[in-house]
Amino acid sequence: MNSSVNRGSTMRCKLTLILEEQPEGGFTITCQELPELITECDSLDENEIKEVVTDAFYAIVELYDHQERALPEEI
Repeated sequence: MNSSVNRGSTMRCKLTLILEEQPEGGFTITCQELPELITECDSLDENEIKEVVTDAFYAIVELYDHQERALPEEI
């Protein structure tokens, strides 16, 4: 099985993101469909959120590939 994705390629999926404000500032971002996706951002800036979530997503794709697991069908 090879689910690896080239970062230059386009992959569209639907993820439910949960942003939780942290007392020390910033936000923790988690995802219902991919419990391994945990990241953080400094603000609610859409571009920043997209960047950190994309980086975390590709790291998870690599993890699933390494573990020879398929990504959840929900995404």
